[in-house]
Amino acid sequence: MCKLSKRETEVMKILLEGVVPSAAAKQLGLSSEKEIGVYKSRVKRKIFIAEQFLKEMKAYRKVLYKPREYKPQT
Repeated sequence: MCKLSKRETEVMKILLEGVVPSAAAKQLGLSSEKEIGVYKSRVKRKIFIAEQFLKEMKAYRKVLYKPREYKPQT
C-alpha cells in the first residue's frame, strides 16, 4: 500500500487547516507554492490508489472470506 511521506503529511495537515498554498510554502520553507501543488497531487494519487484497492477488496471479499460451514461433531 502507498504510504504518505513525512513532507506530504506536513503539507496536507497545513492545507487542511485552511492555509493558502503560498503561506504554506513559506511556513514549510519551500521555495515556491508550485512545490505545494506537487505534494498535493502526490497525495491525491496515493489516495486514489488506496480507494481503488479498497473497492477491489470489497469485490473479492466473498471469495477471500467464505463463511465456514458448521458441522457438529457426533
